[in-house]
Amino acid sequence: MERFDEGAVVVKADAEVPPPIEGRGGRKSLIVRRSGGAWFPTQVVRQLKRRIDVVALKPNSSGTGWEKESLTEVDDRKGDEILETFRFSEGMQIPEDVISRVRGGQEGSGDAFPEEGARVPDEAAWLPGITEEEEDDGIERVSIDPDNSLFGENALLEGFRDEGDEKEKSECAEPVSLSPDTEREMASYACLNRKARRQKIHALRERRRQEAEKATAERLDRALSVVLNVQQAAKAKELLQREENAAKGHLTATDEEIRAGLFRESDEKEFRRWLECGVFSLDEILSREDARQKGVKPLTLRMVRTWKLKNGERVPKSRLVVRGFEDKRPLLETYSGTADSGLVRAAIMWALTQGLQAAKTDVTTAFLQCPYSDENVWLHLPDDLPFHVIPQLRGGLVVRIVKAAYRLKDAPRRYTQFFKNSVAGKEGWKEVSESILVKRDWSGKPIALMVIHVDNLFVFAADAVREIRSLQKHIKTDEPEKIDDGALHAYCGLSVRMSGGELLWDQGQYVQNICAGIEEKGERLTDRDFADIAEGEIDPSLQTEHQEKVGKLGWMVKSQPHLSFLFSALSKHNTKPSRKSLYTIDKTLRYAKSTVRPLHLHSLKKGERPILLGWVDASYDRDKKEGRKGMEFQLVGESALAGDITQLDYDNTVMWRSKKEGRKLDSTTVAELLAFKDGCKEIYRYRDFVKSLWGVNPLIVILTDSQPLIFQLRSGLCASELRFQHELK
Repeated sequence: MERFDEGAVVVKADAEVPPPIEGRGGRKSLIVRRSGGAWFPTQVVRQLKRRIDVVALKPNSSGTGWEKESLTEVDDRKGDEILETFRFSEGMQIPEDVISRVRGGQEGSGDAFPEEGARVPDEAAWLPGITEEEEDDGIERVSIDPDNSLFGENALLEGFRDEGDEKEKSECAEPVSLSPDTEREMASYACLNRKARRQKIHALRERRRQEAEKATAERLDRALSVVLNVQQAAKAKELLQREENAAKGHLTATDEEIRAGLFRESDEKEFRRWLECGVFSLDEILSREDARQKGVKPLTLRMVRTWKLKNGERVPKSRLVVRGFEDKRPLLETYSGTADSGLVRAAIMWALTQGLQAAKTDVTTAFLQCPYSDENVWLHLPDDLPFHVIPQLRGGLVVRIVKAAYRLKDAPRRYTQFFKNSVAGKEGWKEVSESILVKRDWSGKPIALMVIHVDNLFVFAADAVREIRSLQKHIKTDEPEKIDDGALHAYCGLSVRMSGGELLWDQGQYVQNICAGIEEKGERLTDRDFADIAEGEIDPSLQTEHQEKVGKLGWMVKSQPHLSFLFSALSKHNTKPSRKSLYTIDKTLRYAKSTVRPLHLHSLKKGERPILLGWVDASYDRDKKEGRKGMEFQLVGESALAGDITQLDYDNTVMWRSKKEGRKLDSTTVAELLAFKDGCKEIYRYRDFVKSLWGVNPLIVILTDSQPLIFQLRSGLCASELRFQHELK
């Protein structure tokens, strides 16, 4: 069968080859190039006046020599060029001097077509895929791919291509069945003269180039449309930023408001705080030139100005912060843990059982009170600060700091360690879990509890206000506020009401506020809402809005255990959102608004042994062979076991979690088994914490609704799937 490439007729390599012209040392060989194509070696079969019939060669399978590829012709009237004339050495090897001349772009010893010459461009090298542009007939040729630069099918239309892989094309001599349209096209092509064939090939290439350009333009248009959507969404969010911050109690200041001097007083107040806390080392001040000579690389400052909602009025607020992203100190420890919310609820239940009072306070300018003299950090002062507060300073100077500053990378960690060791530690507080501190009497019995969340302090003690007063000897705080008076108080974004041995966590007002702009449609959530998203439905421009709404749902989960599964299932679409997943979140928020309820924590009876009640369950998707695990822990008294525990309400729920199982499962029982195992592992952490407060080991009860799992636990054999036998043990 014939193929067409670069205007030459190519015959399959297995066809009969005419007798070659013998010469000294073997058959004469050439290194030639098609017009605008790549260099390749050939062996001469028959030489005419203006045309040479040759056998194109290809590397053999071992890579040590060359073997025949196909018959073709070299014609100078088609723009073919000859670089070298040589003879293969033993083992079908090209001489080293020929290779060096080809790679160096030098004139070779070609003796064919003397009137035309064999010019090689300087950048050319004898490698497949090296091409140059053609100017022949004003038509731009398309570069040939390196993998098939000699006789690649990329020069042909779809109808001219052979079926099968490359091995079949080079070894199989049997004809391939073609469609009638293709046969007619090839027959008409065979009847054309050389000029007409060349024009036809050029037309095919031009059409293919136009199609490729059109496809590229379409891909570029799609990419640009995605970028445009993202930019438009970011611009719209920027325009709405003032209104969104207003709902949270803060409003970003505009340049006009700043130039009008509305923040002059708040700027002076903030700069005075830095002076009172002794943040600057006024003995270590450098000019910009001196700092550069000493190799000091200072960080820059900026003033963040907002309108804060305080007691129903808008008041200006200024905060001087460091551009922390400029901090390049190596091996910097930045981890600063926060208290586990489940352990906090268990600790509060202990405080309620002991009948302790409760109070809260904030540490004022927390980071500015943390010592930082052991770090060599310098700041470059901007020109818009009220320097009359600190006359020794002025814009453009570089000054060293001896206290931590806001937005330094390690400032949260340094402050937390400072408070635990140098403030609370001096008053007898010891950490029993991350950010949960206990004070004990002379016998080791716990008598007070303190929960830390950055600069927020939540204290339970016989006299909580006095405990906060003792901390004020070492650090500045706001006036303590008692929260056990039955009124509603705000703490870390939650509404807290405490009275008579009961504490209520409420987020009703928060849920109403964030769901205010969501239209009520009365639609219910179904399984279809949590189906996988098709690749074509993904819209990156929705990512910011999607993450924001999922984050709001995640904050609701802090007091709403029944939303834990929904939050876990919807979080997987954060990086690849779609209109469908965004609409599902809106439906979930509407559902949360209609089902929100406060979480009640109440005290246990005096002297009653605590019991950790664990509820574990799992869901299973048989089509995908995937499972999702869930668990809830309750802290109850012994009296709860006297009745029907299945009738217990949600009171005293201290921990809840939902998580997808990463392994493929073959049955629901295995999913229940893995959920049961996770519950057993997690509950022991709560057992140790409860023991450290109550002084006794709590009784542990774990419940499951899977009868097959109970049979497996009794028999000790995982009959549903033996590969999970070790999980059962």
